[in-house]
Amino acid sequence: MTKEEIAIILDEKHQELFNLISNKSYEFWLKAPENKWTVGQHVLHLLEASKLLNKALSYPKFILKYKFGTSNRHSRSYEMVARRYQEKLSQNQERAKKFNQDLRIPTVSEKETLISELNIESKK
Repeated sequence: MTKEEIAIILDEKHQELFNLISNKSYEFWLKAPENKWTVGQHVLHLLEASKLLNKALSYPKFILKYKFGTSNRHSRSYEMVARRYQEKLSQNQERAKKFNQDLRIPTVSEKETLISELNIESKK
């Protein structure tokens, strides 16, 4: 995939997300299956991850290469990345449980602000 193709797909997926969460009730924001994240927690997690990624990508390339090196393999497909993520997650259940216990639940009053901030970060 090219950078342009990735950017287009990301933009489409972000738009789908914003359409989904913006048009739902406040009950939807606080809804979660048992032992799973609420919609608000997902949005907060995406926002925090986007901020960190945008900050990292704002650094000059030579700093990123110095810190992380260059890839020694071909790019992975989305399916491969998702499968590896699920494998690592299943191997680290205790760490995931601890992380989930400490994750705060955003209030309904934060909904519009978090959605707006996520929209700004996604454009970056």
